[in-house]
Amino acid sequence: MKKLILSIVAIATLSLSSFGQSPEGFKYQAVVRDAGNLILNNQAVGMQMTIQQGSIGGTTVYTETFAPTTNSYGLVNLEIGTGTTTDDFTTIDWANGPYFIETAVDVTGGTSYTVMGTSQLMSVPYALYAKTSGNGAGPIGPQGPAGAIGATGSQGSIGLTGATGPAGATGAQGLAGNDGVGIAQTLSQTGSDVTLSDGGGTVSVNDADADATNELQNLSVSAAGDTLYLQNGGFVIIPGISAANAPVQLATLTTSAVSSLINISATSGGNIIDDGGANITTRGVCYSINTNPTTADNITNDGNGTGIFTSNLSGLTASTTYYLRAYATNSAGTAYGNELSFITLASAALAIGDSYQGGFIFYLDGLGGGLIAAPTNQSASAPWGCYGTTISGADGIVIGTGNQNTIDIEAGCSTFGTAADICANLVLSGYTDWFLPSRDELYLMHQNIGPGNALGLGNVGGFALNYYWSSTEGSNNLAWGQNFIVVSQNGNAKGSANYVRAVRAF
Repeated sequence: MKKLILSIVAIATLSLSSFGQSPEGFKYQAVVRDAGNLILNNQAVGMQMTIQQGSIGGTTVYTETFAPTTNSYGLVNLEIGTGTTTDDFTTIDWANGPYFIETAVDVTGGTSYTVMGTSQLMSVPYALYAKTSGNGAGPIGPQGPAGAIGATGSQGSIGLTGATGPAGATGAQGLAGNDGVGIAQTLSQTGSDVTLSDGGGTVSVNDADADATNELQNLSVSAAGDTLYLQNGGFVIIPGISAANAPVQLATLTTSAVSSLINISATSGGNIIDDGGANITTRGVCYSINTNPTTADNITNDGNGTGIFTSNLSGLTASTTYYLRAYATNSAGTAYGNELSFITLASAALAIGDSYQGGFIFYLDGLGGGLIAAPTNQSASAPWGCYGTTISGADGIVIGTGNQNTIDIEAGCSTFGTAADICANLVLSGYTDWFLPSRDELYLMHQNIGPGNALGLGNVGGFALNYYWSSTEGSNNLAWGQNFIVVSQNGNAKGSANYVRAVRAF
């Protein structure tokens, strides 16, 4: 349908005028413009003129070509009947009309012509018909005026029809017309014919064929008046208006393959290839036990922007089929990637020391949850931070308080690179919910997967024989640390440089 619009625009910018000339042809003038509606001045162009009998698209009775050069106004002057052709112009039976002239142009000067429009010939060919009216049994001309009445003579006989006078000289070139930019025109449809007002011409479209690219569709104009929309999708921005005014589209994205699949969790994600012309405000995956999941089902929220992202799905049911799709939301709405499915593994008992969800399990709560230590140290010389300042809320000791301690430290201590700050900003194996363990959580880490070896597993976590920070504050100057050389916990000056090992809950 976009090709149709471009053709109509080209027709609208072709101004035709024809008038009777010598007996063997007639004059033809045209202003040549490109598809952007700009006049092509002083440029060689190729033109093909076709005379059709009966109707637009009717029987072709004469075809000829020209290779003119436009003048400084973009005007070409042709004499129909004198171009390059294999047809005989004199054999056209002008009495057996109507006749139409089809104009085709190659603006590069070649012979790859594009049809720009077809218009009906009115007075021009009938001057040629009059040329032969005196040969053979032509029609009787109209009665001439009565002669003067003599004094006593009878009325004189009717005189013969006079010969056709010679064609007048071509008039002077008129002033250049409006360039057509910004002029409102009207499209109308009659059957399969689409016509542009103001002499824009007519194009016939066969809407009954199987070709989906040339269907008749309704046009609408944006509120700002700068964009034409097609009924079945697509749009054209009026030249001269920034492409930034193009309507926002839904994002384009794909869903990442499922990995790290166990009985209660899995990892997926997506790749946002195109934001659709607006910022991506939310992205993630949606999943359900039913097909075609949407954001009304279970979702992850994995930030914003384009590109690749990772999503961690948790709380799944063992031995269950799930369906998931990546999603991305912009101002046009929410778009979805391709749908994938997976089946969670059968239930399996987790154990201390297992490698799981980005690290090693060091605590199980008996309800399917627990704590995981990162597989390596995050620092060997980080301070606890904010020496001399008491951090409100960072005094949790027991299991389950480390995460809140870390949140409170981040809120009350703005120093960059502290032990809690390192953990809170850690992204590891796709997980972003790491924190600095509380005093009791750190102790369990030492005992169960560290050199404490209370369960006989050995130093699973590969801990250094040194001091590690907990998130539990002792005073304005001290915070609790764990000595991994011997089983002891001590208050350390907040400015001391100790090891850091992040943990997360599941």
